[in-house]
Amino acid sequence: MNGPEPPRDPRPPSPESAASVLAKSSVWQGFLGIAWVISTSMILEIGSKLLEGWVGASHLLAPVAGWLSGVAVFLIVFGAAYALWVKVTELRRRAELLRITNTTADLVQPGLLVRARAAQFEPEAPELDPDLPYNLIAAILRDLGFRTFETAALYEVVAAALAAPARVPDAPIDDRTPGTVLTDLVERGILVRGVQDQVRLARVPLLPDSAEVQADPAWAAALPTLVRHYADRATQWSVALDSTALSPGAQRWFDTEGPGLCELVLACAGMDPEIARLLVPELSRIADALDTWFARKGWDEAEYGVAQTLSRLAAETGCAVERELAEIRNGTAEVKSLVSPLHRYSVALRARRALRSALRELAEPSPELVVAQRYLDTAWRQVPHTDIPGRVCVLIDLAEVHLRQWQLDTAQHCLQLAESLTSDGRDPAGRAQVHETLGVLLWARGEPRRGLRYWQWALAGYRELDHELGTARCLQHLGSAVVVAPPYGSLLLGDETEVTEAEVLRQATGWLAESMNLRPPHQPLAERYWEAARARLARLRPFDPDEPEAWLPLDRIDRWPLPDVA
Repeated sequence: MNGPEPPRDPRPPSPESAASVLAKSSVWQGFLGIAWVISTSMILEIGSKLLEGWVGASHLLAPVAGWLSGVAVFLIVFGAAYALWVKVTELRRRAELLRITNTTADLVQPGLLVRARAAQFEPEAPELDPDLPYNLIAAILRDLGFRTFETAALYEVVAAALAAPARVPDAPIDDRTPGTVLTDLVERGILVRGVQDQVRLARVPLLPDSAEVQADPAWAAALPTLVRHYADRATQWSVALDSTALSPGAQRWFDTEGPGLCELVLACAGMDPEIARLLVPELSRIADALDTWFARKGWDEAEYGVAQTLSRLAAETGCAVERELAEIRNGTAEVKSLVSPLHRYSVALRARRALRSALRELAEPSPELVVAQRYLDTAWRQVPHTDIPGRVCVLIDLAEVHLRQWQLDTAQHCLQLAESLTSDGRDPAGRAQVHETLGVLLWARGEPRRGLRYWQWALAGYRELDHELGTARCLQHLGSAVVVAPPYGSLLLGDETEVTEAEVLRQATGWLAESMNLRPPHQPLAERYWEAARARLARLRPFDPDEPEAWLPLDRIDRWPLPDVA
């Protein structure tokens, strides 16, 4: 959604989506409440006993009493089963939260880069030095294709390479330790210590050549170790992207390591099939993490070649699930799935395929909204119930479709259901986007004050996650809103008793400028509203030399339009 203008071109109403129907029928949860079940069962049982006492030995009414007793027993059993199901669901949710907590428990955020030092550590291609003696470990590092390594990753790779000969009969054993080897490589100038726990490969030997390296058992141990290390790290940091405490550090980690992860996936193309078969599942985990990072940045994952490379590798090694997932990301998935319907991931893959088809339809200049809604309804029915971010994503897209159709009540049902799914702290980025979309809906429905409040909540949520793209969108919503209607600016500028229109417009130029700074290079809608605010600000009063800055538009943010803390 770009700006607060209400959606245009209303379409004829279409059938309500499955998600909205589920949201409106939530009364069934109260119907199945344990207290209601027990009380109803007791009433039925008492009624059956009274009926038996009244009719005595009547052969006509005795079956009715027996039927009432049976219904009471059924309700008690059914209520107990439902209570057990609720308890199991709650235990699974707690286990999932514990798993996420344990995944990120040992992460330490990378610090901010010191610019003066970072400029001295630009990664360069290692120098091929013919004067260096024969060195197998250095040659392995040369052929891995990495320029910079995390220190921990490098230690694991060297340890795996040194231990590999022990698994080969009669092979000579290298009794050196990884620490000794790394110290020797640093002393020879092959490795150079850098910043942020990184080591750069500076010089490499000519010998042994690549053919000899890849025939050595150490190579078959080193490459999978490197890929596995970065798959584990990338998975951990992708989970941390949705943690308010770790998200800024997670983004710094991906900013530093993301390009190298892409290079690692691309470098694995053309590997030996036996090694590639071991690498594909780990490379798929790296691709999953990169997908999360690309989505946070607003980038198209298909542009970086990761999905294409992984699709080819998976096809060559017969990994059907990884191949289909890569093809879905790449937008080239076949109509018929390659994964067996009995596979544990088949339903989730069908849901992701339907969601990608809907997004592809919505990206068209004149999308068929009914077709997109059909795809999203399919995705909603098939997305796993434990996949809270996936369900929230589908609901937000469904709400956008209904907004374009001017079905505001149906869109609100979808968003309220998505909000309830994130009420326990799961998927904070999804919750912020739900609030952002609710702000658009309320503005379109003629409730601007509530819409502004939801945009403020969304802005606060995005800022906690250091989510630049979401922050930029909310600043654009708020800035353009007060340019259109300056009187609402007093709701966004804190507890000041009196706010002038000039101050509102001046602050709006700062919000819009910050939005453009966070989303370069060109944001025509934000630029248009910034120019409108500047022109209106200039017309309010001539330039005052006593207060020169009070009448000039801002090129960066001055005061954040955050909600009051209550």
